[in-house]
Order: sequence, then C-alpha cells, then structure tokens
Amino acid sequence: MVQVLNLLVVLLGCGVMLQKSGYFVKFYVQWDNSMSPAIEEGDLVTIFPIADDSKIKTMKDVVAFRVNDTTTTIHRVFRIVKTRNSAYILTKGDNRPFHDDIQLRREDLIGRAMSTTRNLGYPVIWMYKQRL
Repeated sequence: MVQVLNLLVVLLGCGVMLQKSGYFVKFYVQWDNSMSPAIEEGDLVTIFPIADDSKIKTMKDVVAFRVNDTTTTIHRVFRIVKTRNSAYILTKGDNRPFHDDIQLRREDLIGRAMSTTRNLGYPVIWMYKQRL
C-alpha cells in the first residue's frame, strides 16, 4: 500500500512539473464503472489537452469534461452534431445504455484521455471515503 501511495505522489508530482512548464497534463481517478471495460473504477486516467488544430473523433476519443463545479466526467465521444451556426458534442459512457444529456462545446472539454493505470486511483477513493 505504501508503494502505491508513493507512486501516486510521484505521478502527481510529474503532473505538477509538467503543468508549471506549460504542458497541462492532468490526472483523474475514475469513480465508477460508466466506462467499463475500457476504464474501470479506481483507474488513474492521464488527460492531455486537445490541440486547437486536432480533430475530435466520434467513437474513438475519450474526453474529460466538467459537469458542474465539483464533478469531472470521462466519457467517449458518441456523436458530433453540426448545425448551421455551431456544433456540439454528445458523449456516452461505454457501460451506459444512453448518451449523456449534456451538449458540450469544444471549449467545455478539459482534454483527451491518453492512458490509464489500472487500480492506481483506489487509494484516492479510499481516502475520500474515510473523510465522509
């Protein structure tokens, strides 16, 4: 358990160093199984910013976005809807029967999930539950 916590501290420290150098990589813990089997509860997900000139791909890209001030969601791009004056993105968890009710704009996205580390987020979930 101590080794897992030490590794988590190192990873978060690397994220802070990259952030200070202008490269805003972020780490998030998956709190549920909405993205199972690709991303399981307790996985640590590395999120990289989406470049302005980068295309977002339907059914391929997994993105992170804020639902409100306290909740970040990591789901797959389900559909990109283009209208006459704008476009919006619909997302869906792989383990969910329906897409999310929220219509996202590109600027609503925090970034693209680039890697996951299995079970490395469980210490964070455990520590959070201990506070409740």
